[in-house]
Amino acid sequence: MNLTSDPLRRVVSAYAAAAADLATVTSGRTRRSPGGSVLAISGAPVARLNAVISPSPEPSAEEIGSLAAAEGPWELPWSIHVRGMPGPSVAEWAAGHGLTHYAREPLMIRPAELGMPEKPVVDSLRVRAVSGDEIGLYTATIAAGFQASSDAFRLLANPALTKIDGVTFYLADVDGIPVGTGMAAISGDLTGIYNITTLPGHRRRGYGRALTIELTRAGFAAGARTAYLYASTMGEPIYASIGFRVEEYLTLIVAPPRRCQGVPPLRHRLPPETAGCLVDGAGHSRAAAPRLWARCTHEVRAGRGHLPGWRPARLHPRLPGRGHGGQHRVAQVGAGHGGRPGRPGGAGGPGP
Repeated sequence: MNLTSDPLRRVVSAYAAAAADLATVTSGRTRRSPGGSVLAISGAPVARLNAVISPSPEPSAEEIGSLAAAEGPWELPWSIHVRGMPGPSVAEWAAGHGLTHYAREPLMIRPAELGMPEKPVVDSLRVRAVSGDEIGLYTATIAAGFQASSDAFRLLANPALTKIDGVTFYLADVDGIPVGTGMAAISGDLTGIYNITTLPGHRRRGYGRALTIELTRAGFAAGARTAYLYASTMGEPIYASIGFRVEEYLTLIVAPPRRCQGVPPLRHRLPPETAGCLVDGAGHSRAAAPRLWARCTHEVRAGRGHLPGWRPARLHPRLPGRGHGGQHRVAQVGAGHGGRPGRPGGAGGPGP
């Protein structure tokens, strides 16, 4: 299929290439198929960062299987990324390898015709490129921004990553204190934007939006005047306010959440090992919300729609009222201090 009939293919191909470029540095485990699919294994314990990515609107199960087999058996969490919804053959192949959970992310594009966005003015926020000496600080900041274990990003603390052609890592700081991150990957006339995060204590101040604008401006100045990103549900309206528009959806196929046994009720701080588990939301008082939080997926795994007391549009909903029930996947666990934690940001999650 040519670019005229499928203009988005080059965008998804750029996304796949960025993932391969990072994996080449962190692990060296990358492969490309004749049909354009890419295998990129970063080595990080994050399914998204170990992936087979197909840029075709009609992905081939045979092609995906061939790439996956080249690195099997898989010792890491991994995923398959396809455009739209996978066809029966891809879905069947994925299910046969334990990948049955689907997550959808919008591909948002800001066309060159909109011109360079105006420079944001937000407090004393400064956005700057990161040198190899600071990649460790960047990694620690992005882990805090995604509220994830530092182990998940340890492999990304490699100074060589800052030498990848077209890739720039960014830190945002206020008075010298890191408050957020971003990453831009330039390929031809395209600027891919990734890893937009804001630290919990600095959210709702416009920093994530300002970061996105600064990266878009940097790409525009370098001649990459069309910007793209994969958005979170929460980030979508923010990016739309800058001029990004949804063009299609990416489906990530991963293993389902672990059904853990013996997970304690949501009355106390949950241990880190409960991340990824399904927990029962029944019988937990709203009064616990200021002291305790559990970041859960939007999908209710028992029942229809969403539970009363839960706000699907927010990643940190209040705990359900007593007796509402339902099971939810814990993505991050911890305890707040006098209130709900801030909202995590992010363009497409960590990494490309």
